[in-house]
Parts: sequence; structure tokens; C-alpha cells
Amino acid sequence: MKSKYVLGMDGGGSRTTVIVRTADKEGTFRVGQINFNGRNSWEVESTIDAICAELAERDLHPSDCLGICLGSAGVNNPFLKQEIERQFRQTGFAVEIDIYPDFEIALWAALDDVPDATGRLTGAGLILIAGTGSVGYGIARDGRTKLTGAMGPLLDDRGGGIEIGRAILRAVVCAADGRYPPTVLTQLVYEQWKLTDLDDLIEHVYAPDFVLKGVSELAPLLDRAVTAGDEVAQQIAAEQAGYLFELIGPIVDELDLTNEKLGLLGSIVRRSTAIRPYLLETIRTAYPQLTIIEPTQTAATVATRYARERYMAE
Repeated sequence: MKSKYVLGMDGGGSRTTVIVRTADKEGTFRVGQINFNGRNSWEVESTIDAICAELAERDLHPSDCLGICLGSAGVNNPFLKQEIERQFRQTGFAVEIDIYPDFEIALWAALDDVPDATGRLTGAGLILIAGTGSVGYGIARDGRTKLTGAMGPLLDDRGGGIEIGRAILRAVVCAADGRYPPTVLTQLVYEQWKLTDLDDLIEHVYAPDFVLKGVSELAPLLDRAVTAGDEVAQQIAAEQAGYLFELIGPIVDELDLTNEKLGLLGSIVRRSTAIRPYLLETIRTAYPQLTIIEPTQTAATVATRYARERYMAE
């Protein structure tokens, strides 16, 4: 008899982490994006096909699945949530598919908790995520929740990788015509994208096949420029840190979380040597009793825990 299993998934901005859990072992693999933000239906279908292929290599079939828990961007839209579920079902998954916004499962990870049978978490706290985009989300002890940001790069995402990349590009352009002082960011961008001058940059970003998300790869350049003492880069870092702090304040104040935990998630808030110091100083000044933590659990791990506790009998 084939093994029964559950799936826990974290559909991040650039890839999907999948954990497959059977009664006696657990395995992890990564595939493409599973959210519909800026993606075509066939791309998501291709990702689900890749999941099925990975399962087949483990001699597992969709019909053997007991349940799925998925966290993904873009599922605030009920239609998109239904579309993801439809695509799983057409590949043979005939089980419960619990789909949550990625920020909600990220909060579970920060609090090291999953909802009980009534759908409630036992703790309270908030998270700040800044990777490709940015979002704040929290839950009070009485169950109230609040979300800030999460509107995507065209409407918001300030403090995230795409917005930082755009700020860097604006600095390059403004330095070129004299609105900003000269900045080392200009040479760093040219080196990163193998360009020689401003004309090359204009041609590059306005090319028909240019993808806005590609701008996020410039974000790490800010760390190098700040380390070099570049004043323009320092101003960008302080500004972007301020944007991230704006995501926290309304949540802490409205849900009365001043004495709770704040989990920092995403490459910008965890690893950016340019932005992180500004951000931490601002948070500690405004909310000295807030406990800042670096979550050790991953979204995929707690999604798997949820699926195991709900669908897999001990």
C-alpha cells in the first residue's frame, strides 16, 4: 500500500517551498511560483505539475494525499483562491485544500503556533515582512487582526526589494542630471546590469521583455553603497526604513501589542546592513517594550504542522 501524506507549502514571491510529510518521514523540495500576482494561469499550472512530478519521484500520487495547507500571495482575492484550488483538483487532488494568505502563515511561524479547531491562535503578536515586497500583520489576544501594506509594487510595497531597487534607479537618474549629488550607486548599477551609461540604462528598463520584479536584484547594492559612506544611499536607507516602520505602528496601536512580540521576516529586515539598523533604532525608540524576534520556524514548516494535526491521525 502506498504511503499517505500531507503537504505544507509556502508560495513565496520567487519560488514555492513544499514539505511532504508521511507517517514516518518528511521531505522538502522547491518549485516555481504558485501565486497569481503578475502570473499567467499556465505558469501556476506548470508549478503544480512540477509538484506532482516531485511526488511521483517519491512514489506518491495525488490520490494518496490526506490534506494540503498552502500559504500564498494573492489569495485575498476569492477568485484567485478558487482558481488555485481548481488547478490542484484537476491534477488529481481530491482532498481538503486550506489556502491562506502568505502573511497569515508567516505569523503562525513567528508565534510558533497554528490555529486550533475553532480557527484561533493561542498567542498575540505581529510580523513585518520585507523581501520582494512588504507587509505588516498582527493578531490581538481577543482574536482581532490587522493588515498593513500587501498592495503590490504598483500601489505600495515601500521598503521592499522592488521599491528599494526603484529608489536606487531614481537616484542614478537624478544624479545624472544634477538633481542629486554624484553617487556610487551609478557605477554599481552599471556593473550589475553590464551597462556603460545612462542611455544603456534607459534602453534596458524600457525593453519590452523587462520585468519590474527584476529591479529587486538591485536592492543589495544599497548595502555596499552605505558601507562606502555614500550620502545618497544613506538617505535612501533611512527613507525605506521609515516606510517599513509605518507598517508596524497602526498594528501595534490598534491591537494594543506594545508588550508582545514582533517577528522580522524577509531578506531586507533580516540581512540588509543598510536598512536594518535604522529600522531597529526607530522601533526600539517608539516601542521599547516590544520584543523583537527572529522566527526560527518557517512558513512551510508550520503549514505542514497544520496539515498534519488536522488531516493525519497519529
